[in-house]
Amino acid sequence: MSDMGAEAGEQGLDEDLGGREYAADCQARVAFEVLSNRWDSVIVYILGESGPMRPRALITRIGGISPKVLNEALRRLEYNGLVVRQAYAEAPPRVDYSLTEAGLALLGPIRAMGMWAGRYTEAVLAAQARFAPREARPHSRRGAVPSTAPAPSRTTTRSDHTTTARGIVLPRSCPDSHEPR
Repeated sequence: MSDMGAEAGEQGLDEDLGGREYAADCQARVAFEVLSNRWDSVIVYILGESGPMRPRALITRIGGISPKVLNEALRRLEYNGLVVRQAYAEAPPRVDYSLTEAGLALLGPIRAMGMWAGRYTEAVLAAQARFAPREARPHSRRGAVPSTAPAPSRTTTRSDHTTTARGIVLPRSCPDSHEPR
């Protein structure tokens, strides 16, 4: 058994997920859907790293997220049972968010994705840059309209995060986040 297979067995992840791997009825698809939003895994990671936090502290810690988008993400995470909202009867009102057991269980896979991103972000951005010129070529078919290709990927840096040309925000708080060269 591979190291990854042994680790999955230790964590109880070797059970049948209900259907062929990643089929329409597979339970693993729930996990992918739960974290499909670009900010959800970042919020789960930050709450796991820092413990309960208020929304303003999350905005400051994450960087690059608006209050509206943060609120939507927190509601979605609460709906999916990954985050719990604790309101305090104080003046002024105070609200903290923390991870549930299910949210804490996602920290390992999120760290693994962070390690993957640290290793392969440059390769992905290079592939996107190679693909863009190919998409911009006019089609030889009569009447075909060439697609509008996005600009080649490049990164810009702020003190709290890196943003690629495609709008992918890579917070400096992510494990092994991509550092532009």
